[in-house]
Amino acid sequence: MTDVKIQSVRNQMADVHRSGTNRSIEWKRTQLKSLKRMLFENKGRFLEAVAKDLGKHPIEAEVGEISRTLSEVDELLRQLPSYAKPHQVPSPGVLLPAFSEIRYEALRSPGVLIIAPFNYPINLSLVPAAGSLAAGNPTVLKPSELTPTVSSLFAKLIPQYFDASAFSVVEGGVSETTSLLKHPWGLVFFTGSTRVGKIVSARAAETLTPVILELGGKSPTYIAKDCPNMKVVADRIIWGKTTNAGQTCVAPDYVLCHVDVLDQFVKQAIASLQRMFGEHVQNADLSRIVNENTAQRLIAKIGEIEKSGGEKGKVVHGGLDVCDAKGRFVSPTVILEPSLDTELMREEIFGPILPIIPVSSDEEAIQYIAKQQGGMTPLAF
Repeated sequence: MTDVKIQSVRNQMADVHRSGTNRSIEWKRTQLKSLKRMLFENKGRFLEAVAKDLGKHPIEAEVGEISRTLSEVDELLRQLPSYAKPHQVPSPGVLLPAFSEIRYEALRSPGVLIIAPFNYPINLSLVPAAGSLAAGNPTVLKPSELTPTVSSLFAKLIPQYFDASAFSVVEGGVSETTSLLKHPWGLVFFTGSTRVGKIVSARAAETLTPVILELGGKSPTYIAKDCPNMKVVADRIIWGKTTNAGQTCVAPDYVLCHVDVLDQFVKQAIASLQRMFGEHVQNADLSRIVNENTAQRLIAKIGEIEKSGGEKGKVVHGGLDVCDAKGRFVSPTVILEPSLDTELMREEIFGPILPIIPVSSDEEAIQYIAKQQGGMTPLAF
């Protein structure tokens, strides 16, 4: 989309702001109902699109993409009257006899810009959009160019269900995102990597646009020596690590395991993988990596460990033999005691590779985590 077209969309949204139409509950409810109808009437098309882009099984996509979004829309529709209602609050004594209240208003004209990621391309596009529209904000969605089928489907369907002044789509990559960020917005909502988040934040600062950054990181998991049920813990960790082939920002990035229960956890983790995916994992219902380059990057992390001859860690399950970069398939892999100077431990993995690091105490685990890159979801068992 050219700058002229972007400006055209912005002008239409600015007109809505000036008219005040977007402040009414009716406008907000209409947008949310349109969003819900779009998902219901095209669920099959959305499931097919996400299967093509990410290889997601229909059940996984239904739960992680469609149902999650519909649940959010339903909750917003239920709560809309209370969200829109002014709330009276106490006033400072020096202002008597004045009274004070909080009123919730739409953000700055022309609206909100959502820059969505590839890993949950429906959920992480439409859930932020639902919240934005419920608040009375005309919204522009920039889907990820890494999931082109989903992006194209958004571009076809959203104009059928929404007026361009309420909800529009801008497809494209870096060039289009850069063009969008040249303009001021009420808010930029970005989900993605820390590297790109810094760029988005810097560009938004030039127009004094506030930003919400939902970034990733190396989310740690700690297993203490008093962990009561190792089978259950292993199942939960492996499920979190392999859902969407590990391409989840809240997935466990690595495990710190107390040495007293290390062997027990490794055994149960491998057993869990075998129960979930069987002996022929490449034929299992496991999502694929978003593209060949990313798959190759993950495979290189495993290769660095395997080629070290044990000096930088040990692959105890999975490995290079069943990986296929062209097929975007990375086998779920468990690596014991990886060196901190490996690529595996220097950056967020974002794939189905689970490093396990032994520690001898709770305090050692805490100190280890404190020295590493932060993550969104620390877990302890």
